[in-house]
Amino acid sequence: MKYAITVVRFFYGPETKLTLVSGDSEGHYLEFASKADAKDWQSRLEGGSYYLGHNESGCPSYKTVQVGSRAFCRAFRHSSGGLEWRGL
Repeated sequence: MKYAITVVRFFYGPETKLTLVSGDSEGHYLEFASKADAKDWQSRLEGGSYYLGHNESGCPSYKTVQVGSRAFCRAFRHSSGGLEWRGL
């Protein structure tokens, strides 16, 4: 099984934005070989200082999900501008 990390960002309005944590400037999501690796990366994201972006109302929320799961597919759709995840 492979894993990814979803992120929910919160904005004033109220509005939320669900995406996958990306690993490059192209927006490709990070994929992890084990849940432990994904959780380790998630803990690094959650640690330290976070600087709010424009109109952001609080720190984002991160969640480790299995690639191909319903939560992953929903985040992929939001990250890709409406494309459906087809798997490999």
